[in-house]
Amino acid sequence: MAATAVMESIAMMIMSFLAGFIFFYFMSSQEKTVKKQQISVLISLLIDFVIYIWVGKIIVHMDIFFTDPIAVLAIPGNSQAFYLAVLFILIHIFFQTKRGQLEPLKVMEVFFYTFFSASFVYEFLQLTWNDDTYTWPYLSLLFVLLSGMVALHDRMRSMRLMPIIVFIWSMGQFLFAINRPFTTVFGYSMDWWFFLMIAMATLIAEVINRKERVKS
Repeated sequence: MAATAVMESIAMMIMSFLAGFIFFYFMSSQEKTVKKQQISVLISLLIDFVIYIWVGKIIVHMDIFFTDPIAVLAIPGNSQAFYLAVLFILIHIFFQTKRGQLEPLKVMEVFFYTFFSASFVYEFLQLTWNDDTYTWPYLSLLFVLLSGMVALHDRMRSMRLMPIIVFIWSMGQFLFAINRPFTTVFGYSMDWWFFLMIAMATLIAEVINRKERVKS
């Protein structure tokens, strides 16, 4: 039964990100070869992220790892492992950028479109496949954000649209986290401070970017 649930979750995740890649492909104004390259880079980073979640699980369950290493890998990932994976992938991206192996703005663009569309599909599958009505508020938020992304796509550059959407999403999730028993991202239960940090980081980055644009 547990194995079936895991396989269903993996299947939903794969379908969600496939839909996300398709959404990005049609939304992006880049050349086909560039879009394919961006998708390839994101797939590589997603694989790295999954590996970092496993590493995070080992760190969180270090006591079990020393006695039964295989058992740790069988334990479902939790929010602590997810937070560690986020930290590790950010460090990973930082060093790849410093070495000139990665263009962060292009990664941000493909991640932006893929993440929100994949999140919507994942939550929709949770509702229809697992009859999870708890997801309605988050699904509604994602629907509004995706509608805004499509409506403003031809009116605003991606780099201007991204901080607005990310800020609204993070504040929406923050409000869900403090007013509901829990809120999730791809099945991982997240704490309120995680979303607040994203909102603050987005706001600070946008203020800095605007100051730089004014100077130039």
